[in-house]
Amino acid sequence: MIANLAIVATHLLSWPSRQSRWRGMPCNSFRIAKGQWNLAQTVGFRDRFSRQPQDRKYQNYGHTRRHRRSTINQHEFNCRCHSRSKPPFERAMTRILAIFIIWLAISPCFGTQWYVSTNGSGNGSITNPWPIQLALTNSSVVEPGDTIWLRGGTYGVGTNVYMCRLIGTSNNPIIVRNYRGERAIIDGGILDAVPYKGNGSYTTFWGFEITCTTARTNEVAGRTYGFQLGGSGQKVINMTIHDTSEACIGFGTTSTNSFTEVYGCILWGCGIYDTNSADGSSCSSTNPWTRGSPIYAQNKYNTATVSDVISSRNFTTAMKAYSQNGWVNGFTFSGNIMWGSGNQGLEIDDENNSVNNATVVSNYVYRCQQTSMGHEPYDTWAPMYGLTFSNNYIVDNTGYAKSAVLWLNRWVTMQVIGNTIITPSLSNDWSAGSTIGNNQGSQFINLYPSTNIISNIINCNAYYGGVGVGANWNDWTKVNGTNVYGLDYHTFQPFQYNQSTNVLSWVQWTNGYGFDLNSTYSTNLPTTNVVVVRPNKYEVGRGHIVVFNWQSNSTVSVDISSLGLTNGQSFEVLDAQNYLGTPCIATNFNTAQPVISLPLTLTNITALTPAGDINPATYPMLNPNVHTSSFFNAFVVLPIYPATALTAPTVLRIVGPTQP
Repeated sequence: MIANLAIVATHLLSWPSRQSRWRGMPCNSFRIAKGQWNLAQTVGFRDRFSRQPQDRKYQNYGHTRRHRRSTINQHEFNCRCHSRSKPPFERAMTRILAIFIIWLAISPCFGTQWYVSTNGSGNGSITNPWPIQLALTNSSVVEPGDTIWLRGGTYGVGTNVYMCRLIGTSNNPIIVRNYRGERAIIDGGILDAVPYKGNGSYTTFWGFEITCTTARTNEVAGRTYGFQLGGSGQKVINMTIHDTSEACIGFGTTSTNSFTEVYGCILWGCGIYDTNSADGSSCSSTNPWTRGSPIYAQNKYNTATVSDVISSRNFTTAMKAYSQNGWVNGFTFSGNIMWGSGNQGLEIDDENNSVNNATVVSNYVYRCQQTSMGHEPYDTWAPMYGLTFSNNYIVDNTGYAKSAVLWLNRWVTMQVIGNTIITPSLSNDWSAGSTIGNNQGSQFINLYPSTNIISNIINCNAYYGGVGVGANWNDWTKVNGTNVYGLDYHTFQPFQYNQSTNVLSWVQWTNGYGFDLNSTYSTNLPTTNVVVVRPNKYEVGRGHIVVFNWQSNSTVSVDISSLGLTNGQSFEVLDAQNYLGTPCIATNFNTAQPVISLPLTLTNITALTPAGDINPATYPMLNPNVHTSSFFNAFVVLPIYPATALTAPTVLRIVGPTQP
């Protein structure tokens, strides 16, 4: 429709004002090439209304203010006069009609701007804002394409759960976002539902912060989750969520949930010592249940995506798609950075229903003990179908002898290709090219095959380590018939097939079962640093950086030109482990010198809260309130924009961005 309106409007605007009778020559000729007509530039809207950050959106869809591209095919109008020129009045009305048609084409891009403040009680205007609960349930007033701006301050006291039911559309979602440059904090949680009315849909929550300040030894009712999403098309974008209950973001428990996206969020400190026996595990005040997965997700229909999330220091997992009686279908996990969680990095599993189509690509895991693609090796659990596990980088150790850092259980079809798996000892003294040290090592892979395998491909991977001398002197094996204590049974057998019944050496794994025929294996550690820059697809200039410092350097040089910062633009770099602290770098970007130097010997950390409310046994791998060594660091790059007057910041529609 927009393309057709554009043709008509442009034709009307180009109508000749004066011409003589037709003599075989064109009065006006112009050409519109496919993909080259920019309506925003034509009508002069680029950067006119505000200096709100230029959010990165889908570039080829017709619902953004700055990047609206026509899909008009190559077309050429040759306007030729057949009669006298139009009278002045008719010419004026023609142009007015053309302008009106253009307005019709672009009007869906401009939703109403609503405002919320901690003491709001008004009509939702910028000078007389709403209270937050009214804004999140005012679906009769807030329409598709509208934006609700949260002004700075703290909403709630830790136990508040704000109901939310806003109804957007796939082309015009409703956006709930912090006002630029202001820190809006929800001390409590948001429930995507209103009793007797149902869930919201196509609502994007963007940029604000959620936490919970109540005690961790508690019932879930007393220590809330961050988000509980139930509707379709819900998005959580570039949020900061920390120190919540069982989940920072939970979704998919309803059959109406689909097309959920979690992107670019910073998550840490998720966990509760649950004392409510009704929650399960026979927990009580004297025997609490340790729980905490910042992303706890399910999905039955269509797809669900978790990408470019930084997740750290959580009670149990860094993120999981898991169910016992629900559904875990259509998940993609990509570009996520995970470290320091209690017992797992990423987990995907379902007890009673088969998992279908799981894609896990380009994730980075450090010291979470395990990554489980199917955690339980039981034939009584449902078989799983369609795993793609590729280009992931895992540096981990389970802390247990005869245990692997990557579990692949019950998959009928899977491809495990192009990954790097490194299993050093528990010692912090990891250096380039060294042998593993004097503590327990871990195996690389534990494969428990499905009873009806169709295709299990494991190839083109790189393995380092897998060797360790055990510190547990009760662990022994036989060497030439003699009991030798302190030497782990799996020292040179870093693979398991069919659980513990078949522990395999590299030769047995490759030659005996045909896995990893084009892969590499070294008992030493890598010698080259790994530095990855991930541009943010929603906000130009923003991005994540992860560093594995095998060379034990004190700094690392990083080219950030791919983030999209403009010359002279202010930006800052935050240590993801000290996200609420002072930036590591605050400067202006120079396109001629896009390389920055990042410090790797950092020690400051944003401690988990409430202070002193953590059982050390929750974190067997790392102290959550102590910064990692210089070996591992993660950073967040944020563009800085100048403060402006209190005018409505520019909003660009979200229609489904693509990875840059």
